[in-house]
Amino acid sequence: MSQKEIINECRKILNSLQLGQYVENDADFNFLSDAFSKARYYAFKTQNRRIVRIQKRASGNYGTCCFFIELDNGRITDFSYSKMFSKNPALEDVLAAMRTAIDPIIYRIGCTMD
Repeated sequence: MSQKEIINECRKILNSLQLGQYVENDADFNFLSDAFSKARYYAFKTQNRRIVRIQKRASGNYGTCCFFIELDNGRITDFSYSKMFSKNPALEDVLAAMRTAIDPIIYRIGCTMD
């Protein structure tokens, strides 16, 4: 399966879940666990622990959702399927930091326009 096909399947699974719902289908859980293990940041996110549950949750200030993984030690962290195969992770991190930095400015401007 190509990287694009993996990302599309992850998206399909995420979109099939309701907010707050856990992945209960064994085939979907196994697919996601295997796909996540191919991510460049897998060891960092999992600390080489086993994934025991995967949930759809809201993420950030942009009205988006992503997977959250629960590890066998109880730790829960987000896991972005869309960035798993990123060619330029440093650029993505900088862009995310820039968006976070300007959020309060955009909010203040919006409040003055009422």
